Amino acid sequence: MLKKISLLLSVVVLAACNYDLSGAAMVETTEHFNDRGDFYIKVKNQGEEIFTLEVEENVFNLIEVQEEYFISYKSDKDRVGVLETIELK
Repeated sequence: MLKKISLLLSVVVLAACNYDLSGAAMVETTEHFNDRGDFYIKVKNQGEEIFTLEVEENVFNLIEVQEEYFISYKSDKDRVGVLETIELK
């Protein structure tokens, strides 16, 4: 019984550590690149923080570097996330 409780507690703790933060911000793109078929942009928010966001290939092809956009995204605690929406300023 103690092993089951210990295992369940471990699973709950691991699930709690893997959370997403959602946000929206006015950003400037600083670069875009692909890595093994995945497409990414780096953006700088108004607080000068830089985030890396994964984007779809079609969106990647339309994004211009050093352009300002209003975006919404999901991110983890390591400043790596997924772009949800994007609008030109």
